[in-house]
Amino acid sequence: RQSLLDTATPCGDVLVPGDADASVLVGKLDGSELCMGSLMPKGNGSLSREQIDLIATWVCQGAEDN
Repeated sequence: RQSLLDTATPCGDVLVPGDADASVLVGKLDGSELCMGSLMPKGNGSLSREQIDLIATWVCQGAEDN
């Protein structure tokens, strides 16, 4: 099983625990990092601002697998 922590893209690391701004995942969710691909999630519309903020907070708090 591959971890998001082990995944890098030409745009940067997918997940940088403690740094939501450096995490491509958060940028793909809020539309600020689309250097590669498109807005996530695909097909079912975007997440609400509250959902994106919750994910960004989780990343800033260390992205614990709990």
